[in-house]
Amino acid sequence: MPVADGAGPSPAVSDDGAGRAPDRCSNRAPLRFADRLVGALLEAGADEEQAAWTAWTVVYFVLGLVQEEQAAPDRPDDRLTRAVDPAAHPAPHRVAAHSRPGAFEDRPAFGLDAILSRLPE
Repeated sequence: MPVADGAGPSPAVSDDGAGRAPDRCSNRAPLRFADRLVGALLEAGADEEQAAWTAWTVVYFVLGLVQEEQAAPDRPDDRLTRAVDPAAHPAPHRVAAHSRPGAFEDRPAFGLDAILSRLPE
């Protein structure tokens, strides 16, 4: 029922039948995903803190990869390889072959393995 001072729900908003006002966030998919991810980590033997931090790490790792993939040019781009001067940047020069555009497909599995390898055996 609407409240005259505007503090209550609007007339178009009804409760959920149990007397609770509906949440403004109607998309529950992120919470279902979090529940499943954290649940799987707990079942794998992680303690509560480790499950929470590992879940955040996985989510941000995946978001970063998605952003990188979406920002990638449509054609091969070797600007980074050309910019790495072996004298000024010897370490990146040594690993440049592993940063080639075609290696992108392999990096998600490597990263997830590295993150999840910290879970108890």
